[in-house]
Amino acid sequence: MLFVALLAGISAAQIDRSTSPVTPAQEQKAIAFFDAGNACGPDDNACRIDNYSKAIASFPAFAEAYNNRGSAQLAEGKFEDARADFSKAIEIEPNFINGYYNRAVLLAGKGEYAGAVRDFDAALALEPKLVLAHVGKGSAHLKSGDLKAAAASFDRAIELEPKFAPSFYNRGVIFLLRSELDSAIKDFSRTIELNPEFAFAYLNRAVCLVRKGDDGRAVEDLTKFIELSPNDERGYTSRASAYLRLGDKEKAEIDRRKASALQRNVKAE
Repeated sequence: MLFVALLAGISAAQIDRSTSPVTPAQEQKAIAFFDAGNACGPDDNACRIDNYSKAIASFPAFAEAYNNRGSAQLAEGKFEDARADFSKAIEIEPNFINGYYNRAVLLAGKGEYAGAVRDFDAALALEPKLVLAHVGKGSAHLKSGDLKAAAASFDRAIELEPKFAPSFYNRGVIFLLRSELDSAIKDFSRTIELNPEFAFAYLNRAVCLVRKGDDGRAVEDLTKFIELSPNDERGYTSRASAYLRLGDKEKAEIDRRKASALQRNVKAE
């Protein structure tokens, strides 16, 4: 599990009259619909899409409205509609950082890693210190198997913002893949220091500890992972194996049964 997120939608906007002529009445109407979209609940994507669409209808060159509608479309799983919106925002405003970044996140999610890297680079050309873009670019490199490039991106993100947990977590994944277990443990531990609720940092630190033969500490991390992600069977499966190696067959069997029950529930769904 890697971590990269969309940039938040634009919360305030001004009409750029240089992109297309607009009357004061059109401008006022478009911004009113835009603000109404921002006022929708964070999970009310239908409301957001409707209001941003009305803003665009009032002013078709409203890049921020396309960007925000794209974010809502993406949240609804409407990938091609979201891609079209982010691309339109960029077409209207070629220096629109959010458009490049959000399209990159979409492309990475679709497995189009080369395109994602190009868009992250476009965002970074406009804002070299955009930490999320470095993390996103690193994640795309990592998914495509370029560990060296991925590590460089995460190193840069950490240099820019040493208190951003996902940078350490993602770099820890690289160390784990390279079997550099001590370095991986260090990065997962730093992730947890910065964000004690970061469930997968506990899971992957446990993986490292198991490989180092420290099943006792691994059980502690797996117990915390289960506390944070009680419906993820991986925690129970891994802890059952650790209990077996520690000689506690009774606890291992309890975890094995719980993991099996969760697997059956997933299949039933």
